[in-house]
Amino acid sequence: GNSHSLLRRLATRFVEMQRQSILNRPIRRSRGNVENLDVEYEREQARLRAKTDAITSLEDDRKVELFGTPEQIASLRSRRYAEMEEQLQRKVEVKEKEKEADVVLAQQWTEQLEQSEAAESEYQLAKRDFERQILEENLKLIEY
Repeated sequence: GNSHSLLRRLATRFVEMQRQSILNRPIRRSRGNVENLDVEYEREQARLRAKTDAITSLEDDRKVELFGTPEQIASLRSRRYAEMEEQLQRKVEVKEKEKEADVVLAQQWTEQLEQSEAAESEYQLAKRDFERQILEENLKLIEY
């Protein structure tokens, strides 16, 4: 009796504590307010136009692949090959820029390391000189 009601209370408490599923979250509305409503609307329309243009282009390409003449198919293939070459070239350029940035970063790091090592060696020399001075003063005091 008593343990059963305790289990029931724990079970209902557990159900209350469960996290809400991400699937049940409400869809966010656009962040447009009165000031930027027009700009937000234009941006959203441009995004939708770009999406529909891409889908239409893909559909046209598929139609050519399936029902096009051999010349159209060859033209489509050469265009796709050119697009792939362009993409590959952009990728190579990005990699080169990253390498250049890495080289600059490595140079900065080595300069900083050399500076810190030079400062450390100067500090050690100054420390040695100071200790030598103290040693000489102590030897003079012992002689007196």
